[in-house]
Amino acid sequence: MNIILHSVTIFAFVLVFFEFFSFFFRKNTALKKLGEKKMNLAAKHSFSFLTLFVLSPMLIGLVYVKKIDFFPSIILYACAILALEIAMRDFTTKKLQGIYEKGFVINNKIILYADIVDFNPFAPKNNDDSDIAEDEQYIGTSRLDIATESKGLIFVDFSSTDEKDQFLDFYKNHISST
Repeated sequence: MNIILHSVTIFAFVLVFFEFFSFFFRKNTALKKLGEKKMNLAAKHSFSFLTLFVLSPMLIGLVYVKKIDFFPSIILYACAILALEIAMRDFTTKKLQGIYEKGFVINNKIILYADIVDFNPFAPKNNDDSDIAEDEQYIGTSRLDIATESKGLIFVDFSSTDEKDQFLDFYKNHISST
């Protein structure tokens, strides 16, 4: 059992190592999908990912040093690796946040324009041939509901109503016309 636990611990540290260096692969893959950056969006600064970067490997080391039983150690290793995965996604999308030629990144979500079906799908449609429905509850707020083909309904909160309006203007002028 001791050899198996050593092997699992080494495997957990290898996964942590690959998770740290997956940032470059994730960033390049996302940039290829999104194209050229057209406009910046305000990123909410959170440093919780730094805490997870430090605590995840420390948790794996602590479990190994304390010689916790096999199954609890497996669960703690999985928690540490999943926490690091969440932190890496958060870190990557915060670095990429903005409006691109093929999509946009906001609130830890990468959304392609080709995937968008409707904006505010539950709001009544205007009669002015606009793709974007305006409902009284959404006017003056920074919230936008986006229905997508692959991810379903996504709730997006912009940092301000001006930023939401800039995004909608960009979408109407550049994306809807193509």
